Amino acid sequence: MPASDYFDKQGNKINQKEWLRLFTDHNYRYIGKTLVDEITISTIWLGIDRDYKLNTKPNIFQSVVFPCLNQDSEEFMRTYATVDEAQIGHFNLVMKWKCKIKEKQNTNEN
Repeated sequence: MPASDYFDKQGNKINQKEWLRLFTDHNYRYIGKTLVDEITISTIWLGIDRDYKLNTKPNIFQSVVFPCLNQDSEEFMRTYATVDEAQIGHFNLVMKWKCKIKEKQNTNEN
């Protein structure tokens, strides 16, 4: 991957050596990690564009939902271009999964 394919959190192009240094820094990389019941929602800075869309900002952040193996929910992923989008996206996913779990618990109680 050429150096131009690596980005810092602000979307500035960086070289591979700088990307590797930042990527190994847990505090720099993690935007959010939240446990909701037995589901983990993790949002991180990737520093590379995983969407490969031309003429758009690079999507260098990613949220992934990791469900517990004994639940019937699907794995889920979203990408974002900015730190603000990633933080908002993480919050929205946490709220979405809290609601899903509450609905499921209410259904099971009836």
